[in-house]
Amino acid sequence: MIKPEQPGERIQQLRMDLQLSQKSFAEKVSITQGALSQLESGKSTLSLPTIQKISQAFSVDCNWLVLGIEESEVPTEKDSNIVKGAINKQ
Repeated sequence: MIKPEQPGERIQQLRMDLQLSQKSFAEKVSITQGALSQLESGKSTLSLPTIQKISQAFSVDCNWLVLGIEESEVPTEKDSNIVKGAINKQ
């Protein structure tokens, strides 16, 4: 499966994986079907409240939704300190 590159593609992938219609998905996150269609097609952008609603309703990571970054790919505090240390040495 090709990794979706845009937030709208990830939303569509999530919806299809959950086997939900646009109407059902939209109802679960309290947006209109038209708004969902606009998001999936990339004609509109995600708002913070919509990101939060999708994340809470379907237990998905906000970083994945917005950036396509899996939770395991998010740098930890320890990783950040290692990178900062390496930069400071140079």
